[in-house]
Amino acid sequence: MVVHCSAGIGRTGCFVGAFFAYELFSSSQLTSVKNAVSKLREQRVQAVQTASQYVFLHILLIDLIHPNIEEDLSELKEKFMKTAKRAAEVEKKRRQQKS
Repeated sequence: MVVHCSAGIGRTGCFVGAFFAYELFSSSQLTSVKNAVSKLREQRVQAVQTASQYVFLHILLIDLIHPNIEEDLSELKEKFMKTAKRAAEVEKKRRQQKS
């Protein structure tokens, strides 16, 4: 699989990070998403650049995991969706302040 965006670290890092975390989960090696992102950054420096990308990575991971378990993760996903929206709003304000 080939995945790439402009710099290859933000959106690409988010997408690849979710699949990497899922692979760790599938092999019972996922200790935390934070650790998975840290391991990913050993190979791709600065992968997953923003808070909203980090939160979105969790949402992708939930979508990947959900079909494989019996537990309903919809409430957890909804919380992450709200957090992602807030993070995106904060990031947008920061960008506007820099302009």
